[in-house]
Amino acid sequence: MTDLRETLSEYLSVRRSLGYHLVVAEHLLEQFLDYLEANGAIAPTTALALSWATLPVGASPGWLTQRLSTVRLFASFVASVDPETEVPPAGCLPGGPARATPYLYSDDEVEAIMAAARQLRSPLLAHTYETLIGLLAVSGIRIGGGDRASSRRRPPRRGADPGDRREVREVPGGPARHKQRLGAPSLRRGSRRALPDAAR
Repeated sequence: MTDLRETLSEYLSVRRSLGYHLVVAEHLLEQFLDYLEANGAIAPTTALALSWATLPVGASPGWLTQRLSTVRLFASFVASVDPETEVPPAGCLPGGPARATPYLYSDDEVEAIMAAARQLRSPLLAHTYETLIGLLAVSGIRIGGGDRASSRRRPPRRGADPGDRREVREVPGGPARHKQRLGAPSLRRGSRRALPDAAR
């Protein structure tokens, strides 16, 4: 079991060097190794992985699948150095992470939200939120990407989503739409240039 714990430490180091945090995974895998030890196992097996993954009573199928997936990735790593290791096949458990159904706003709803933003007392906030809402509506950019966009930190290239740190995601939009994003800061600088209307 000491060897498996050393292998776990190496596994976490390798994956973290690639940018993964693995906070939850580390906690789960330490529990899994405790389970193997309690059952007298010297290597992961499919049966023990399934048994451990389904231990929580009343847990959602998505959580059980996540537990097994965490073990599967680790077992694949262990199998590269220990041929006795069994890697649980994909699809052993039904279900997966539950995703919320997105709500798609109609053009009228977007217009109403932008109109409400124009009623804010601060002209800077009014123009900022109206522009941001319009940008979100026409480009599909994530709220974090729009929030971090600024004239002082430009995206790597035209149309890039500045919310992505590890990869660049292209979003539709030409120079005119980027001018909309830079319109609100002109108020802060005291410019009298008319702000472009938010994307409609």
